[in-house]
Amino acid sequence: MILSQEGHGLWLPFSSYHMTFTCLRILYEIYSKEREVVNMKKSFVKTISLMVMICFLLTACSTSQNAETIGRNPSASPTAQGNTKPLVIYNMDYCPLISDAVLELKELHPETKIEEKVFQDYKEFEKEIATGIMSDTGSDIIAAPTFLLGSLEKNMASGAFIDLEPYFEKATDIDLKDYQKTIMDWGVREGKRYIVPISYGIPTFYTFQSTMTMNNVQFNKENWTWERLSQEIVRFYSSYGESKLFFTNQLSLDLIALSSGIKLVDYQKKEVYFDTPEFKKMLEYGKDIYPCVTNFTDKYNMRENYKDNELKMFTDGNVVAYEDDQLLNPINLMNMNSYSMSKINEAPQYFLLPTLDGSNKTTAVPYYVAAIPSNCSNKDIAFDFIKILLSENMQRSQDRFGLPVHMPTFTKTLKELSSAAYENPLSKEVSEMASNAVDNIAYCMLTDYSLFEIISKPFLKYVTGEISVDECAKEIQQSAEAYLKE
Repeated sequence: MILSQEGHGLWLPFSSYHMTFTCLRILYEIYSKEREVVNMKKSFVKTISLMVMICFLLTACSTSQNAETIGRNPSASPTAQGNTKPLVIYNMDYCPLISDAVLELKELHPETKIEEKVFQDYKEFEKEIATGIMSDTGSDIIAAPTFLLGSLEKNMASGAFIDLEPYFEKATDIDLKDYQKTIMDWGVREGKRYIVPISYGIPTFYTFQSTMTMNNVQFNKENWTWERLSQEIVRFYSSYGESKLFFTNQLSLDLIALSSGIKLVDYQKKEVYFDTPEFKKMLEYGKDIYPCVTNFTDKYNMRENYKDNELKMFTDGNVVAYEDDQLLNPINLMNMNSYSMSKINEAPQYFLLPTLDGSNKTTAVPYYVAAIPSNCSNKDIAFDFIKILLSENMQRSQDRFGLPVHMPTFTKTLKELSSAAYENPLSKEVSEMASNAVDNIAYCMLTDYSLFEIISKPFLKYVTGEISVDECAKEIQQSAEAYLKE
C-alpha cells in the first residue's frame, strides 16, 4: 500500500499488480542472460533503473484513476472509501413518517450508508439528541416534534445548526414560496434559516350541537374572545361542578397564553413581556377557569371510562369539547367527520381557541421540525432528506402529525375531501373555517417548556391566593429574564 500526503491508502488494482509482477519477471530473465557479459555491472544498473520507472508509472496511473473515480461521484466516495461514518438519523418508534422518508433517502442515495436509529423511550431520545447536537456522534439530521428537542432557541443561538438558506437558494426542485410563510419563517434568525418546520398545529377544539344544547352552552363566533370563552366555562363549572368536564383533556396555561395572540418573548432581543396589562388579563382568565380545565384529578379521568367509544362522552353530555392542535389537518377533519357520522349521525363543529382581543388572527405552533447539525457528516444528503419531508407525498401523509406546511398540498387535499365524491364530504363551513384559519396565521410561537415551567410556579401561587396578579406577573417577568440570560 502506498500512502498519499493525506495519509489515505492508495491500493493498486489487481491488473496493476499483475502487470508489475510480469514486468519484474521479464527484467529478471534479461538480467540473468546478461550476467555473463563483461559489462554486468552496467547492465544491472540499467535494469534496476528501468524497474523503478515502471513501478512509478503504474502507481501514478492507479492514483490518477482513483482520483477520477472520486471526482465523478463525490457523494459516494466518503462511504465507499470508508473515510467517514455513515449518515445516522434518530427517530422515535411512533413516527412512521420519518421512517418512510429514510427509505426514500436510501433509494435516492444507494451509494451511501444510511442508518436509522429508532428509540422507544422518549427520555433516552431527548438525551441522545441533546448530547449529540454538539458532538460528532449523534444524529446527522434533526427531525422530530419540538417537545422532544429541548431549547431550540438556545441551540440556534449557539451555532449548533447550519444555515439552510443557501441550500434552498441553490435548489431548483423546491420553492419556499409554496410553503406557509409565517410558519417557515419561524426558524429564521437574523436572516439565517436554522430550522425548517415540517408540520404545525393550530389550537382548535370540536364539539357537537346536541352536546351544546344538552349543556346549555353557546359559542358565538362573532364575539369570540378569551373573556367570552372563560365566562362560558365558569358558568358551566358552577352548574355541574366536577360531575362533568368542559374539555376532555387538560388545557394548560401555556396553551391559553399562546392562543391569546399576545407577544410574550423575543429571543433575538432577549426580552420578555409578562409584566403587561395583556398578560395579567390572561392570568385572570387562567385563574377563573383553572378548576375546570387545568386542575385534573383522578375523578376527571373520564376518557378511561369511555375508551371503547369516546363519542359517547359527548352524547351522554358528560363532556363539552375536545381540544387538539392537529385537528385542522384535512385528513384528520375527514376521518373525524366520517367516524362521527357513522356513530352518532352528527358532524362535529370546530372552533379555534380565541385571541385576547377577539381578532381573527390565528396563532400556530411548530410541531415537527428539521435541522442539520453543524457537525453533520454529509450536509448535501441531509438536505435531500429535508426536501423529502417537504415533498407533496410526505406532506399529504401527515394525517397524525400536524398540518402540512406545503400550501398546494393543504389546498388540494381540502378541496378533494369536500367534493361530492365522498359519502360524507367535509361541509362548506368546515372547509372554509380551516382554510381561513391557515390564511390568517399571524403568529407562530414555540412552547418553550423550560420557560413555562418557570411560569407555572408563580401562577399556582396566584391561583391559591398567596400573591396578587401584579405580584405574579412581576415574579414571572424576573424569572423569565434570568432564564434568557443563562
